[in-house]
Amino acid sequence: MPEYIELYASYWLVNHFIHSVQPECHLVLRAIIIDATDPEQACSPSHLLVCKGFPYPFAQGAKVPQGSRGSQNNIYPPISCNIPDTHLKLKDMHFHSRSLILHFTSSSEDASVTREWWMQVQMLTHTIIQVYAVLDFHERICKVPKKACRFRVAMALDLGEYVMVFLLLDNMFGVWYSQTQSLLTTYLLALECIQLQRYFTVQVYAKDCTWLPTHHQTQYDELRQCLDSSIQEEEAPIVHSVENGWFDPYEPLLIAAGLEKAKNLGHIIYEKASWVAGGGRVWEDCPLDVYNIMPTEYVYLLPLKYFSSLLKSWTNCYLYNTDHKSFWCTMGNLPANTLPYSRQSVEVEQPCVTIVLPDQQKKELFENIVLYRKGYAVGPLDYCGIAQIHCKKVAIYFFKMLLEASFDRRRHLKIGKQKTTNLQAAKQKQASQEAKENIPEHSLSYDTTCMV
Repeated sequence: MPEYIELYASYWLVNHFIHSVQPECHLVLRAIIIDATDPEQACSPSHLLVCKGFPYPFAQGAKVPQGSRGSQNNIYPPISCNIPDTHLKLKDMHFHSRSLILHFTSSSEDASVTREWWMQVQMLTHTIIQVYAVLDFHERICKVPKKACRFRVAMALDLGEYVMVFLLLDNMFGVWYSQTQSLLTTYLLALECIQLQRYFTVQVYAKDCTWLPTHHQTQYDELRQCLDSSIQEEEAPIVHSVENGWFDPYEPLLIAAGLEKAKNLGHIIYEKASWVAGGGRVWEDCPLDVYNIMPTEYVYLLPLKYFSSLLKSWTNCYLYNTDHKSFWCTMGNLPANTLPYSRQSVEVEQPCVTIVLPDQQKKELFENIVLYRKGYAVGPLDYCGIAQIHCKKVAIYFFKMLLEASFDRRRHLKIGKQKTTNLQAAKQKQASQEAKENIPEHSLSYDTTCMV
């Protein structure tokens, strides 16, 4: 993640450049120039510029991915023509808390080039943007090999009279293209206390209750009654199997049973090649295969979207301990004379599962962890907040208001003095006990007021 001040400074530099040269200069994109990585240089002995370590321009349709290991994308835009034929004109730059977004417009008649293009550049490490005159860039920067420089040309946008260059120590950066700004990654801010307590992405873990569709809640209640009445009266162990007609609380949607049928949607859910490779049966005459599905118009398939009355039933969550781990479940503890269904002929020793008492379970809830535990586990979302930059006077006034309002996290602060000892007095103190008792007055000084 780049430093906020680097992003902010780069944004204002490019924003000032764009508005200073327009409308006299059109800033039409003519080429994209980069420095090859060391592995790319080793694999390209025939390329004259790459093998010598010089920056090189992209050819049409170049496939050069960049980005972090888990999220890489090609630097070359997803178009079928040369970059000069796109007539992409840089219009503006937008600031993002973690990246910079360049806004291009095009007048090309090519079908693969739309009227607008958005390029999101994520500067993963310390990066600065420099604008060169086109002659200075080609005569001074492009003629110096990367080993002789202290920086790399991560990406240079040739805009005609000027070249906008992203400079960094290595080639760690990412580029994403989109035809609409709304499809790019949005802001990701730190979670507040009330959001941490809810944790909507977690349905059962560390929750005291969770929602269920009404018909599933009815099946849960019937199963509990069956276990409490008939099964506990049996002396012989009863095996939980499909034949006895029990409702399976751990797969209420019967996904496995549905995917085993001749007419199933496995090839659509898991992709046809992966589904066939895994041994799945393909529905040959599936009507959804010929249906024109638009990726941008997928419907939200949860029942909450259409039938709100189906999601008004709530059930309790229970915490269990085993020999090795603990787990959360919506099902109460089964009677001791029930055995799990297993297709293995060899009997497996059953783990010791004990339910946690309600008082102890309450301590493991998210609400209790967030509110009453000082050292709760901080997740990655807690680090994504970006503080606002204030001028010095505004910041002092802001913290003064917090102190006057007895803000909880600063209530213990008070005005104090910081005592410092000079080097000569420290040496005298270590030399003898007499020096410690007779430290001269000039050896101590008091510095500025601080918060202790």
